[in-house]
Amino acid sequence: MKKHIILILFTTLATTQAFAAEKARKGNASTSSDRIATSRAASTEAPAASSSTSIGRFGLGLQTLSNFGGTDTALSAWIETGNAGSIQPLVAIGGTTPDLQFGLGAIYRHIVAGSRQNGFHVGAGAGFGTVASGLGNKFFFSLMGVSGFHFTVPQTTNILISLDAAAAFSKVEDASSNFSIDGLSPALGLSVHYLF
Repeated sequence: MKKHIILILFTTLATTQAFAAEKARKGNASTSSDRIATSRAASTEAPAASSSTSIGRFGLGLQTLSNFGGTDTALSAWIETGNAGSIQPLVAIGGTTPDLQFGLGAIYRHIVAGSRQNGFHVGAGAGFGTVASGLGNKFFFSLMGVSGFHFTVPQTTNILISLDAAAAFSKVEDASSNFSIDGLSPALGLSVHYLF
């Protein structure tokens, strides 16, 4: 419950800041037709100028995952790479008592339809860490293929939301392996990032 409240507060804060910045930007914008035409021309030329090896925007946020390091929410970054890719590093600490429960991982996504603002993506990810099992912690490792869609919150380009499903193979130390096709979490693999 506490994690969901943090997610809601983070989203509300980021949305409020984005709307305030948008309002301030509109208040300072010139209304002359020459300035609008120049702005439109620059925005349509910008994607063509980017190189396939360039690093795009960077963001911070949260990713919901099922039992990743003893928790269902991981802190994450969003790093745009090239023209259609992004890397999402993940870190989670589920607790330190009686033993440390943690998760580290990353997901790579490649846009197959749409754009960076709204589109459909596929990708792959991996993670490892420890989870509570019986009287102690056990090491886990997982590999996954992901697919989903992403979109920016209307009226802003800074808040990115992604929903993902995955085909995942996981192995817990001294236990059987597991294969599943499901959402990355009960919240459909929801991730929310504020992009800078």
